Order: sequence, then C-alpha cells, then structure tokens
Amino acid sequence: MEGPNGETARRAVGPHPAHRRAGYFGRRRRDLVFGPSHDACRTLCGDLLRYELVQVSNRPARRRSVVNTLTGSIRVAAVCLLMMILAGVAPAQAQALRGNAIVTIKNGDLTVELRERAAWTIGRILYRDAELGTATGAYGVVISVPAVGGWIGSAHSEGGIEQIEEIALTVDGEPAALTDGAVYECQRAELTKRSMLDKVRLDATLTFENERIIEHHVLTVAEDVVVSRVYVFMHCVTNATTQWIACTYDGQEEGGEFTVGADQASNPAPLQWHSGWEWTAAYDPTAGAGLLLRYLAMPQQTAPSAEEHLSAEALAKEKAERAVEVQTGYWDRERYHKLYTQLVVGDVLREGTVLDCECAVTCFEAAPDAWQERAREVAAELIAE
Repeated sequence: MEGPNGETARRAVGPHPAHRRAGYFGRRRRDLVFGPSHDACRTLCGDLLRYELVQVSNRPARRRSVVNTLTGSIRVAAVCLLMMILAGVAPAQAQALRGNAIVTIKNGDLTVELRERAAWTIGRILYRDAELGTATGAYGVVISVPAVGGWIGSAHSEGGIEQIEEIALTVDGEPAALTDGAVYECQRAELTKRSMLDKVRLDATLTFENERIIEHHVLTVAEDVVVSRVYVFMHCVTNATTQWIACTYDGQEEGGEFTVGADQASNPAPLQWHSGWEWTAAYDPTAGAGLLLRYLAMPQQTAPSAEEHLSAEALAKEKAERAVEVQTGYWDRERYHKLYTQLVVGDVLREGTVLDCECAVTCFEAAPDAWQERAREVAAELIAE
C-alpha cells in the first residue's frame, strides 16, 4: 500500500535457489521480523518451493519420484506456515479476520455508514441526496510503524490489524446491536471503541447529533515506538468537489481548486500540507452541497509524570521533543479528494504520551456563488457551540 507521501511496506527479495537452506532461512526470518507483510511471506513461499524443486530435479533419476516431490513440497509449506506464524503475519491478513457488516446511522438529513471491515470507522457520509464522503478509502486513525511493516488502523493492515478490545453503540441512550444491515434513525447516537494500534492505544468516540459528527480520538502510547506518520483524522471527500476553503486560527483564509487530470493515476499531484488551519470545507457544485471540518481540540502532548524529576535543561529538551505540529491537507486524487489531519510528532512516540484530538464534521447546502459565505456561517455556528 502506498501512502500520500510515497510510503510503502517493505518487500524482501528472495535469494537464488542454490543458496544454502539454513543461511537463507536466517536471512528471510530477519526480513519478516523487521518488515513483515503478506507480500514478503508470499515471496518466501515461492522461493522455498523453487528451492525444493531444484533440489529434487538435481537428484539422480533413480531417486526422483512423485512421492519425493510431494514430500518436499509439504515440508516447504509447513516451514512457510511456521515462519509466518513466528513473524506474526497471518496468511489471509487482516481482512479475513473481520466481517463485512455495515450499520447506518440517520440523524436528520445526515446519513453515515459505519463499516466493520474498517474497524468500525466511518465508511460513507451522505447529506440529503448528496454523497459527500465516499466509500473509496479509509476514515479514522492510522499510524505507520516501520518496524512491523507500515500502516496500522482502520482499513489498513500492512503493519498489522487494529486490535479492537471494546466496542459499543448506543442510540438515543439505549444499547444497539452492530448487526449487518441495521439502520438507526435517532436524535443522538454514540459509538465508542477501544483498540490497539501496535503499541498505541486508541480510545475513539463518534457522536451523531444535530446533523453533525463529533470525532474524538485519544491516543495513549503504551511503550516507546518509532513512527513515520500519524494521521488522526481522514475523510474521503467526494471527487465531485471542485473547490476548497480554509481558515487559520488567526483568521487568515486560504482556498484553492481541485484539479484532477487525465494522467493523474500515473502522475498524481502531491499532497500539500498546511499548518494552523482551524476549519476547512469543500464544495460540490453539482449537488449544491459541501462538507466542513472544524477542529474542536488538538493536542499538546502530555508528558509522563516522571518529567517532574528532570532538570530544567532536560525538561526543556523533553518538551521540545514532544512538540506537536498539526498539519492538514487534501490529497487530490482521481477517486477522492481525501482530507488528512497529520500530527508531526518526531520519530519516536514516548511511553506515557497522550494525544487528544477532536473535530466536528458537518454538511451544508448552498448555491455555487454563495457557498464560501455559507461555509463561514456554518463554521461560526460550530465555534459558538
């Protein structure tokens, strides 16, 4: 899987079949431990099978037999399975471990689909008859952990599956089942989830009320972990949107157009990151509707309690290492205009660190010549609340 900044999971390259078996196993085992992926395991299986077949073909004719060949293949398959288990990589990967249930929440004119396959994150957002958030990618939280192979969280499993420990849905104050096909019309609904993304605990709450989605994500680091990316919010804005607007915390407005070219699939535009945004909105002129996101609370990393014992110099260094920059950007792709929120936290998330993030997502109707003004009004209403 390739991310918006070109990240890819590692894939090990197999040796020549003539390499000695023991040395090859050792090297491949290291590759799997430090960069496990389904592709790496599949490559391993193919390489080992080729090795065994070469060994059989090199034996004298009198020693060759179908039984010998099948025995070697079975032995190789058993070794491959064992190594995949030791490497912590399931042959079927994460998708086989989850169902495909879809639960729909209807709150006034807002309709949201929740998808089990993506760890019970948002899968689609509709406002009246307009699809403003499409089912063309992942929503929610993902982190990239190089040591385990890459992305973890939501629909991504290159670095492992998001391990859900607790999940619950309430609708108008009553427990509700996460049953495939269930549709709940409500004044208020809330989905709560506790899960692990490698060494990072995620406490996520989605609240649906007043035709708005409040997304509250709290990440707590259980052990020191090296990360390359932390995306705390993701939204697959429809590719039918043509323009966007944003406003910074100091009131400065920015804006732009989405430009999906015919050659974008082979030469996509890079994601441009912006700092200091308080809210942003994108507009679909065909539907006459837009989607708006506003940050309600973004983190200052909270430090472990042991920090109080540090010297002034060490404390200053520790705080500098824990500084957080919030960046926002649209990834202008053919299948969506994906809205990302990234936390720039350095290379290592330290044990005890807490990242507390909250945003509101809502939709609005407006004429093409008045949509920006309407977006400002909607953002101001959220601020007032």
